[in-house]
Amino acid sequence: MKRTVLLVCALILSATIISAQIVCPTSFSRNNGNGGGCSGKLIFSFATCPNQVLKIDSIYANGVKQLITIDAGTCNSGKSQYCFHGPNIPPSGGLQVYFSIAGVPTSSVGCYVPDAAGLLPVTLISFDAKKSSDAVMINWITTNEINHDRFEIERSFDNIKFKTIAVVLDGVLNASGEKKYAYKDASAELTNHAVIYYRLKQTDSDGKSTLSDIRVVTKTTISSMEISPNPFTANIIIKFTSEEKGIAEVKLVDVLGAKTKSKSMTAAKGINSLILNDLSKLKSGMYFAIVSVNGKVICRHQIIK
Repeated sequence: MKRTVLLVCALILSATIISAQIVCPTSFSRNNGNGGGCSGKLIFSFATCPNQVLKIDSIYANGVKQLITIDAGTCNSGKSQYCFHGPNIPPSGGLQVYFSIAGVPTSSVGCYVPDAAGLLPVTLISFDAKKSSDAVMINWITTNEINHDRFEIERSFDNIKFKTIAVVLDGVLNASGEKKYAYKDASAELTNHAVIYYRLKQTDSDGKSTLSDIRVVTKTTISSMEISPNPFTANIIIKFTSEEKGIAEVKLVDVLGAKTKSKSMTAAKGINSLILNDLSKLKSGMYFAIVSVNGKVICRHQIIK
């Protein structure tokens, strides 16, 4: 009785060790009819090469067992490559592959392996850009990073011309398998623009790139400011509070950041008032009034014509 119990325990322990040794690949790619001495080749992607290159016992595509023979594989840089002989493997979103450890007939483990051609290099879970003091915090979260190379953060002040302001190679992996990325844009260029546009450019290891949706950051009022009338037709009265004396510039910009009107004055510490007139020729739409004192933006306000 004791020998039987020990034998059962040994078999369970052996099966547990074997299953732990076999880690399923994340994706596969195929090369039908162009294998150079083979009918074709199958390449399976692993995070790292297994300690022992796995043997393929059988493959099912679309629920049908493939009548092929498969040579022993080789692995390099996480890519296990197998030469097969027989009919081409038909197109399918994934293969059911049974792997085993060579010389261990009871070690077979079934894995569903998705076709890499049908996978996006990165799944973008979220992407945000938010104002933080005098800077903008850009955060995004990803999962399923396959053949991913880098992210580029692109910024624009007119939503037309974007330029790369940073290249981010890697994020912080959490317990759920998601990666968190963060970047702080503290450029001095931000102070002169009321509206800022951001997007992500993701590039995979093959050089292919995709662009994210655009995020818009509208800078809110920093100091006390009143504008009347709003909406306006020909003139506006701007009242603002300054914490210091100096030269104040009040400018009106459109949603693309183009200056349409400006006026300078000597500002006192405290409440100041200024009139912008001759605005009747401006097109109807949204504008931003921006007040700077001694070269530093102190307040912004959205207005409508």
